[in-house]
Amino acid sequence: MRQKLMIVLAIVALLGVIAGCSEQRLAALERQFEGITAIEDPAERSAAALAFAVENATGPEELEDLIDRAVDTAVASAEEAGGSEAGFEVWEALYAAEATPDRHYSVMIRYDHALLETGEPDRIARAEELAHDLLVADDAPETPYVLMTYFHSSSDLTDKELVVDVASAGYANARPEDADGWAPVLDRAYGAYIGEMSATDGLDVALENTQALAAGADDALVAGVLRANIYRLAIEDSPGTALAAASAIAASEDFDSWQILNDLAYDMADRDIAPDLAIELAGRAIALAPSRYDSAMVFDTVGWATFRAGDSDKAADYLEQAVSLLEETPSFDNVLVQHLVEVYRSGGMDDRAIDFLAVIVARSVDTDDPARALLARMLTTRDGSAAALDDLVAERRYEGVIAAPAFALPNRAGETVTLADLKGDVLLVAFWGYT
Repeated sequence: MRQKLMIVLAIVALLGVIAGCSEQRLAALERQFEGITAIEDPAERSAAALAFAVENATGPEELEDLIDRAVDTAVASAEEAGGSEAGFEVWEALYAAEATPDRHYSVMIRYDHALLETGEPDRIARAEELAHDLLVADDAPETPYVLMTYFHSSSDLTDKELVVDVASAGYANARPEDADGWAPVLDRAYGAYIGEMSATDGLDVALENTQALAAGADDALVAGVLRANIYRLAIEDSPGTALAAASAIAASEDFDSWQILNDLAYDMADRDIAPDLAIELAGRAIALAPSRYDSAMVFDTVGWATFRAGDSDKAADYLEQAVSLLEETPSFDNVLVQHLVEVYRSGGMDDRAIDFLAVIVARSVDTDDPARALLARMLTTRDGSAAALDDLVAERRYEGVIAAPAFALPNRAGETVTLADLKGDVLLVAFWGYT
């Protein structure tokens, strides 16, 4: 037993020595880098920072921040010394250097972005070479595919078919549990590709080709993304085609992108078309929304679509639930809040609208809040006067607020201060302690 204990203690001691060496090395590298940043000549500073970044590119994760700073210094100093051409020479050297996969692809993405920002054809061509490098990679994490998709889809000069290839490769390499998160990325890629096709070949050709792609897609998420783009492409000029695509999404039990379901449903509700289809799509999204904030948006969509369908009472229930999910104080500049007020007023629920507006005004710091003016008008219509406004707002000011428990604490002068002594004042209580 004693021998086993000594072995364990020896291992613990060894780990402590290793950790200590790591901290000492990090401190030494920090000092080395400080010396590099103090070099006055920008060309020399760039060369030293580049050498530092390359030398440590295969080091442990603890060096991540230091290497990033070295990369920034190397590029910025090169540009200071020799302009953008010198900066790109540094990027090329960093990209060619041996590094851990995470660092290599971090450099790739930053280099890619720098190239695209120039808008110069030869730089764009180099960025597309980087995209082809990513397509044949076998060790890339998801982030480069996502960022490259967004960067290239935003440029007017890039090959949009290549953008689709990058997004599709990232989706193909994604873990099954992360696959649904790729819907916005694929949507972005196909949207850019189809939009360019429409601008170049015309709407009819773009619709025909996209419908063929959707019909031939084996993957439900890809098919749904393509149909969502058909909807957006056709809704203005061919609403029947758009709604047919949305109906196909609704019929696909395997399509599970809450964002796309909600976006299409909200667009229909906002246009006041096909409310039943909008309710069906948004109803599917409710079960898929991953966060409280996302759920609030979906309940807003369902409520607004239900209102368009003619059921104000049920719409108010959905919208009240949406408001209850807001993490911030409801304000009248929030479209969700505006929807609820409109439903109340259109549905003959003026008293509920007045109470809701009173809460908004009571918690607003804006003296010109439009909710106050609307509340005054509604009170005048209901009561013949807005004289009750201030009292009504005062009643609502602390509605739903939980009173703090009574407590007494000594101040720095040694005097006892109670919560009751501070009634009416703004009090900030900070809890802190030693760990």
